[in-house]
Amino acid sequence: MAPTELIPRARAAYELGRARLGLQRAVCVLPLAFCALVPCQKPVFVAVALGALFVAVALFSYLGKAAGSAVLPGVLAGLPALALPIGVRLTGHLCELPGCIALCLPACAVGGIVSGAALALAANLEEAQPRRREFLLAALVLASLTGSIGCAAAGMTGVMAMLAGTAIVSAPALLAAAR
Repeated sequence: MAPTELIPRARAAYELGRARLGLQRAVCVLPLAFCALVPCQKPVFVAVALGALFVAVALFSYLGKAAGSAVLPGVLAGLPALALPIGVRLTGHLCELPGCIALCLPACAVGGIVSGAALALAANLEEAQPRRREFLLAALVLASLTGSIGCAAAGMTGVMAMLAGTAIVSAPALLAAAR
């Protein structure tokens, strides 16, 4: 076999290995599907958010570099925004419209604030990385998708509250990374 024939085969094997890594990492987020079983949760919304999270984790892992290194910090940063609203619902509160506005919505906002702070901290830890802005944007996408799974019962209002909290708190880190 000529050396020129080996290069395309090596490249194909490399790309296949990256794709497998992306799928292996993405499978790790599938247990979050159990969040659809929480009372008041909207299973279709959870399925859509989980599907988007699965694709984002697989894609960012495949791409590697800053986006790939943002996978774990991004998903972990989104866990408070996922857990707080679910914790509120598991305490026995019924998600009637006034109840969700009174309890689930603030839980989504507070979860977003905590997620934004975690993202800002992760971005500061990645300060030496030349692509810190790419890292932070990828982590922000992943944290937002992860948090959306927990805020599903509060609907789009809960998701928007979570996104606002995350964006406001992580904005200074994003601005610093843009320099």
